Amino acid sequence: MRLHLSAKQTAAIIPIGGLISAAGLFSILFIRRPHSIVALIATFGFLIAGFLISWRANESLQAGIRQDRWPPAEVEQLRTFAKSRTLTVVHLALAFGVFANLSSHLRPWGWSCFVLAQAIFIFRNGFREQSMPSTYQPPWTNITPLNSDHWGQR
Repeated sequence: MRLHLSAKQTAAIIPIGGLISAAGLFSILFIRRPHSIVALIATFGFLIAGFLISWRANESLQAGIRQDRWPPAEVEQLRTFAKSRTLTVVHLALAFGVFANLSSHLRPWGWSCFVLAQAIFIFRNGFREQSMPSTYQPPWTNITPLNSDHWGQR
């Protein structure tokens, strides 16, 4: 059974996947034995699951925009939010958290900031305008070999 989600619902799944990944990384702080194999499997399980959720939602969002699955007004409203200053400030704050983390020996909260910043990047990338038409052919696809009547002459 396939769900028919709106553009807003599909776009909301992207940061939810980032939150799942960040929760997995942040959970290391609350585990009594963070170097146990169970803790590492759980952490990486959450990390990979969140990433796959974000990635799949982004793919669905881009395919829906390409196929005009949703009304243009709804997509344009989300595109405006993706380009908003509020989201830019949040993205920069998370990037600052990542760089502040570099000075504190890579703590889990810094990795959580990194994963959330990546989720916002994926969200914004879903609304990026396609710059090349689908019929674009790079100029190097039909290059003929070089031929010369003067090979080896000076």
